[in-house]
Amino acid sequence: MRSGRAIVLAVLAACSPSARERGGPSAVDIDVSDAAAPKAVEVTATTSQACIIRTAKTNLDVKIDVGKQPFSIRVIGHPTIAELERGPEVVVRVTDPIELEGTATPHFVTGRELSVEGGLVKLAANVEVVEPVHVAAQSSAIATVRPGGLDISDVRVTCEALELRERAPSAANQVAPPADRRLVQAAKLPLTLCASTKNDAPCIQLRDELVLERVADADGFVEVRATFTDGSGLHGFVRAEAIVPTKEFPVVGAVGLGVGCGCAGVHYGHSSGGYYGKARLRAGAKIFATANGATPWATVRRDFVADVSMPANDDYAQIRNVPGIGTQLGCNCPGMRDHAWIARAAVTPLK
Repeated sequence: MRSGRAIVLAVLAACSPSARERGGPSAVDIDVSDAAAPKAVEVTATTSQACIIRTAKTNLDVKIDVGKQPFSIRVIGHPTIAELERGPEVVVRVTDPIELEGTATPHFVTGRELSVEGGLVKLAANVEVVEPVHVAAQSSAIATVRPGGLDISDVRVTCEALELRERAPSAANQVAPPADRRLVQAAKLPLTLCASTKNDAPCIQLRDELVLERVADADGFVEVRATFTDGSGLHGFVRAEAIVPTKEFPVVGAVGLGVGCGCAGVHYGHSSGGYYGKARLRAGAKIFATANGATPWATVRRDFVADVSMPANDDYAQIRNVPGIGTQLGCNCPGMRDHAWIARAAVTPLK
């Protein structure tokens, strides 16, 4: 995984944002806030202004640490909760129908459309957010965002606007302006783009080559914009001497990489006198990684029905499936091949 920061569930370490490079009008932090966002799951933060990240549907391999014999499971379409901190890992929590906690190495993306103050930067949903760092005493983070494949650093986003992904999203292409529009590019990099021509306007630094549409001239500044196929965009002002005309517009095709999965059925042996079929699992019961009940790793949060294998003389039954949890890593395939036993007393066969 890329060098980055970690997110953990319960303990918060606050970090200060890095200073923004300045040029043109004075640069200030870009606050991308959207307090009205829907919540995937409710959680009570352990500290004020904690950086809580909720993802409504998470597909992620999660490592379960059970001492000397750790193993991994697959979370399939489950809500998860996390909290931004330092380090290279994420502690993932699932709460229904079983409650578990483990570590993973996800990517971060925007969970919905966001607008920068003054309309300087518009971020569509599912734009990559790189190495977010929690801002002390605030529920926001400073990060690099990648609309259209550009790296825009020191952007402030609210933690509620972030989500987890297993893989980084493909970058969107830039939308070509109409043929009759004037095009410009930076005379040299970085190019300072500001929300207005005022001295206190928010500004960002563009460090990548980008063709911009020249919208209008304004007292030594030029109004410019760029849009991307995912709905992201830039719209602001640059100093007139910082740009030069161009007629070349890059045409780049996005490449999507698919991951193929084959979901094979899970087969279990039967023995005479046992029970093999659907059963109700009792709320509060522990789920163990081994057949002797020595290593608990999850708890049944509410009663639910699952397929079980329960030989006649065994004290523990093997759970064959749990909604939203699997053991085929990298694929959203149902079925528990291993690591899921429950005490016989917590199992009620449904005949």
